[in-house]
Amino acid sequence: MLTLIPFIHPANMSAFPRENIIQNAMMEFHSGPNPSIQKEEKKREELQLFPSQHFGIFTLTIADTPMITQDQVIDTSNDMSGSMSDLCTDSRTKMKHVTHTLENLISALSVRQEANVTMATYGFDDRVEPIFEDTKLTEENANELRSKLSKLQPRNGTNLYQSLEMQKLRTQARFKTNPHIRQTNITLTDGQANEGTSTCYNQMASLVPANCNNIFIGFGKEHNAPGLKKLADAQPNGSYFYIAEIEKGGLVFGEIIHQLLYTALTDITIQMTHAEIYDYRTNQWQSELHIPSIVSEATKIYHIRAINPEQVTANIVACSAIHAESTASTIEDDIIPLPGLCQHQSQDQEHHDLGIYMIRQRTQEIIFQAHEYSLTKEQLHETWDQEIYDRSRQRQTEIRELLTNHIAFMKTYAQEKSLTTNETITSLITDLTIILHTFGGNKASMYSAARGDSQGRQTSNQVSYICPEDMCMAPPRLKRQNARGDGEEPRPRPRPNVLFQRQGSLQEKEKDEEDQNEEPEVPIFMQGLSRCNTTPKQKELMRDLSMGSSHATQELDEMDLPI
Repeated sequence: MLTLIPFIHPANMSAFPRENIIQNAMMEFHSGPNPSIQKEEKKREELQLFPSQHFGIFTLTIADTPMITQDQVIDTSNDMSGSMSDLCTDSRTKMKHVTHTLENLISALSVRQEANVTMATYGFDDRVEPIFEDTKLTEENANELRSKLSKLQPRNGTNLYQSLEMQKLRTQARFKTNPHIRQTNITLTDGQANEGTSTCYNQMASLVPANCNNIFIGFGKEHNAPGLKKLADAQPNGSYFYIAEIEKGGLVFGEIIHQLLYTALTDITIQMTHAEIYDYRTNQWQSELHIPSIVSEATKIYHIRAINPEQVTANIVACSAIHAESTASTIEDDIIPLPGLCQHQSQDQEHHDLGIYMIRQRTQEIIFQAHEYSLTKEQLHETWDQEIYDRSRQRQTEIRELLTNHIAFMKTYAQEKSLTTNETITSLITDLTIILHTFGGNKASMYSAARGDSQGRQTSNQVSYICPEDMCMAPPRLKRQNARGDGEEPRPRPRPNVLFQRQGSLQEKEKDEEDQNEEPEVPIFMQGLSRCNTTPKQKELMRDLSMGSSHATQELDEMDLPI
């Protein structure tokens, strides 16, 4: 259902009509042949999802809505344990990168007075230390607040329990003073909880406050990814981000702050009649999909299925963040699918070819399986039951085969359909390639969580870097004598990580035969930012929060180049 949005002068943005927030909400179902590739002469391999139902997509596009002017608080808790003194690739410490990003955050928000943001910053190691408490950000106090960040200094252990406990108390106190205030808690840590009342993330999840945004950021590869994911999932409005390349932290913070300033809808429910919609978080099809929030200018694509597409309708219930609504109500109803192909349609008429999204559906299902296995495997060392171990090894082999075969299918499909520069298909291939090359390792769940969330939530930032020590997959090689002389295969030395090459698209760099025999194959990854999921306002904030980081600004500049 397409709605034309009239031009509204900036002076009248506060009066933005509620009915104009959704620019476009539409459904379409796949028609024509399923995705297939040539396998052998006169033989094709076809992708089938569910033979008895029709596959479709639900596309939701948000208009260019105004900045949120409602009072809001950003509460940041920053790890200042001893490991934050570790050096990054640019010879600056992790802590230096954190403070630099927070300085940029204060600068960016202080000049946007219409945003009406109050900020508080705390550091935690074995105790919690206030850096500065709730302070309305203005141009006049920005320098003073930035100077206070120098108190963030690496010290002792990591008492995450106390940090969360005190953050929850602050959140509750603010709600008591102002029940309608918007609150966002950001917790950033580079390691494991190792001190305090409890180091169990399941127990700490009970400390995550309700009715606010809770954002957990894993800084560097040594953080507890499954633990932070549990904390993020403890409440509906939770998010987990992994900053793999620490010098690019401003890009992640830019996306987060954009979400806070330009939220259009919250507490969204897409209700389907005579159809089901897919939830990547649970790998389930259901009649309703709940979405915490959607930002201005965003386009989101969700997967649906139905036995009879002609009978399908959908409604959208949500709160308007622009109008500070706290109770969800209908914002779009009676959405029907685009007209399908009639039985006697001429060959000249175009099919609704949703082959790429059918491939995306299968990819998300495989990501879910790989992630669930990796989470289970991480606890397997506590069980010495041989039968359980053997079943786990068998399951690992099955999932590895799924990953390998689907990557091969996607690459061949992209070549046959001339889609080697299509961002959706390259993103899907990169999802599974990163998961495959880390599958079975100690950090497998970190990578599958990061890539699964970025694909499912359709975020701008995507993890595109694998730490060489996390590589677990290599092609078969001849055995050599190792240092012990026992003939065991030494662990292959990974090649340096490289970014996706625009001119190379899905093709990996060619290597001569000697190089192929010497070192394992390493994927060539696409850049870490998704063009189709990055809005102009989001990019502007990313640039503001990345000032002083040549790595991040270079990646933003490359987004302007044609593929």
